[in-house]
Amino acid sequence: MKTFTFFRSAAAVLVAAAFLTGCDKEVTGGQNQEPAPVVNIDEESSQLQIPYEGGEGYIEFYVSNPANDGSVAATVDADNSEWVTGLSVDETNGRVSFTVAANEAEETRTAVITITYSYGGDQTAQKSASVVQEAAPAPDPFSFTIDNVTHNTLNVTVTPVDQTIDYLVMAISETEWEMGYASDEQMYKMAMETFAAEATELGYTSMTDYFENEDVLYKGTSKVEITGLAAETAYRVFAIGTTFDMHMLTPLEFAQFTTTEAPQQGVTFEFAYNNDGFSLTVTPSDETVRYCTEATFTSALNDLDPETWVLNYWASTLAAYTGEPYNYTIEETVERTCSTGTQQAWLYGEGEYIVFAHTVDLETGIATDIAYRKCSMSSSGEFTWMD
Repeated sequence: MKTFTFFRSAAAVLVAAAFLTGCDKEVTGGQNQEPAPVVNIDEESSQLQIPYEGGEGYIEFYVSNPANDGSVAATVDADNSEWVTGLSVDETNGRVSFTVAANEAEETRTAVITITYSYGGDQTAQKSASVVQEAAPAPDPFSFTIDNVTHNTLNVTVTPVDQTIDYLVMAISETEWEMGYASDEQMYKMAMETFAAEATELGYTSMTDYFENEDVLYKGTSKVEITGLAAETAYRVFAIGTTFDMHMLTPLEFAQFTTTEAPQQGVTFEFAYNNDGFSLTVTPSDETVRYCTEATFTSALNDLDPETWVLNYWASTLAAYTGEPYNYTIEETVERTCSTGTQQAWLYGEGEYIVFAHTVDLETGIATDIAYRKCSMSSSGEFTWMD
């Protein structure tokens, strides 16, 4: 009896010992078996979000319980193999690299890359990761081709993405742009106010009627000539889509350009004080050329540089003579306002002055060969050149 009891106790000990020593192995059909390999992907360390421009991406991975004969391969799903290419496996460092083409569509796209671990002749372990590429941004509403830029004009070809919309085209100097036209809405409002003023001047009571009857808006690809620009000045030409009842359809799009130097005639000027307390003598290098000269207080410049002020001053003078009620030509205006030979410029007592002289381009009416000097007259009648 004791012998039997002893035998059962020994068997129990043997079973317990076998259980304890085999707890880290699988038991199948009475055979001990190693754990199967597992492919793991470290998504936090992987580059799976790709910008629309494309570029290089990679997936970091590691294999748990690797087999002695294991090897790694990577594939991309067939539907996306055209834009995810060049898959390369670095088993030593646990990285799959790939190349992503640029996304030209305005939608995100996703590819699935599968990492396959092969071992034991015909056994595999797999893990997949999704590569997401962002959508291409919406194209600019307009594109511009600028050519034939001169000192006062340019040609610009405007191509809208939507060929069916109506749109406006205008130019504004960089100086005006920086004075406060900071948003698309402000620029659109400024343009519509300009059109509204013209519509009123033409007698229209409806902006829809004005747009329908006046050739001020464009549709489709259009070549536009912009005139009346200032020489050697930076500008922006811009376009905005609009309805006839003044609703903005698109964001503003612009292109930048700078006008060239105005044509010059090569005339120079000498300025001399006459020591009389009230006059200066202006002498041109060419006694036959008509030119305009004057002295004015520097306070009249309103913070403009002297050359810009002279250009604007002459432009205003020209507009006054060529417009109503005179309707003179440029040449007729120059004959009436400019002289040849030595001329006098007059001072008007105490203050700081700019004395200027310029010729006129008879084709464009622009002030050319601009020359100037700064001077001052004290309350005691003392004259001083300030440059």
